[in-house]
Amino acid sequence: MNRTNMLKYINPIIAILIVSQLISALLSDILPQEIFEAWHKGGGLLLFIGIIVHLVLNWAWVKSTYLKR
Repeated sequence: MNRTNMLKYINPIIAILIVSQLISALLSDILPQEIFEAWHKGGGLLLFIGIIVHLVLNWAWVKSTYLKR
């Protein structure tokens, strides 16, 4: 699978994880503590991994845009 196709999958996954984090934060007072912790911490970890993958796939653009001398 090439970089562009991978980004077609990872970008919507990241968007879903961001919405999931927002929903879990908004429901933190309603949800039982155990469910909130599992949902919010697990989603946060997956979001972090997704962001790292996204940066790796876009590293050439990051270098050419932000890290040029």
